[in-house]
Amino acid sequence: MPERNGYFSKYTKICTEVLMGGFKLKNILYISLIDWFWIKQRPQHISEFLSRNNKITYVSIRSWRNNTNVNIAHSKNDYNINKSNFNVNPNMNIIRKRLIPKENSCKYIKNINDKIMSNILKRLDKENNYDVIIITHPKQYDIIPKNFFNSKLFIYDCMDNYKCWPNFNKNKLINNEKKIVESSKYVITTSQDLYNEIIKCNPHLISKIHVVNNGVDIETFDINKINKVDDVDIFKQNNKKKVGYIGTISIWMDLDLIKNVALKNSNIDFYIIGPVEKGTNLEKYSDIENIIFTGSQPYYSIPNILNDLDVCIMPFKKTDLVKSVNPVKIYEYLAMGKPVIALRYDETEKFGDLIYTYETQKEFENCLNKILHQQEEKSVMDKRKRFAKQNSWKCRTNQIEKFINEGMKNK
Repeated sequence: MPERNGYFSKYTKICTEVLMGGFKLKNILYISLIDWFWIKQRPQHISEFLSRNNKITYVSIRSWRNNTNVNIAHSKNDYNINKSNFNVNPNMNIIRKRLIPKENSCKYIKNINDKIMSNILKRLDKENNYDVIIITHPKQYDIIPKNFFNSKLFIYDCMDNYKCWPNFNKNKLINNEKKIVESSKYVITTSQDLYNEIIKCNPHLISKIHVVNNGVDIETFDINKINKVDDVDIFKQNNKKKVGYIGTISIWMDLDLIKNVALKNSNIDFYIIGPVEKGTNLEKYSDIENIIFTGSQPYYSIPNILNDLDVCIMPFKKTDLVKSVNPVKIYEYLAMGKPVIALRYDETEKFGDLIYTYETQKEFENCLNKILHQQEEKSVMDKRKRFAKQNSWKCRTNQIEKFINEGMKNK
């Protein structure tokens, strides 16, 4: 590989001969549905923690354009953001591949892209001889060389109800997901709703399906490690209360709710922080003075941003897609001790009295007024932070690693 230096090759050769906790250092291919430099979430965190005890190759599709809406630095001095091949640490190699655009609207382009990716995976396996392959989206079934299914330990990490995504062939996704579930040793879902959906593929395979929720990067989201050097200039200089959402802005967001509440509360600024997905129209919100769309912000700056917010929100529409989401952002909000208002559905109700939930605009407003007009006790904030620590990405990765070790023993 172009950027793998002699030191790294020598290091990994030695590492593959070392026993880790009674198990040989495993070679894992993680095929991600998101670019390494998209919003840092489950794929990046899980693979990065896995690299502490295993050798990881993280493969993703890279955008053709380098812009701040789709490329987000993870650290202050991240010089890899424009690279296609680099090492995060001695055990982890990132490969970001550009493919031909518009494959969702042209099957011929998709066939070419699938062939390109399949050949890349064959080459990588020839170089690394993978023990484990983790896939994260049904469409990836089309790029997996079919002989891999007989020789590798497969894990399907299902993060969303993909058949609800727009601009995808629903029947194709359903068929591919059935094949993946049948071919995988373990199927992991992020929520109970997804677990129930996956069982529909084949109820007889229930023993291989497990729920591993999302989590939080405790090392980053730590109020005691706030560093002013990581501040970003997104807040207005006024004495208004600050209410914020951090995440992708897409069709599942209830921006009309924010608009209605903002128009009634000129004393509150609403900050919508994150990349805007293609096709999301913000025109009717852009002239509202106290709704501020900041665009994507670097990962390292998010704890500082959260620290300055008075209330954190998750204003989603209740759709089949949303009902399957175990929200990463709530874990991150809680890690910073922040009061949270989120749409009420099964996955958010599991947070209990740690957060406020709503179903109507009136309930949302009541929650907001209650939070802004009461003095929070330190014990409440501490309770939120303790919960977050018990639900870290390290804990989640340990669960997944147990499946890997068990699967390798029984292979």
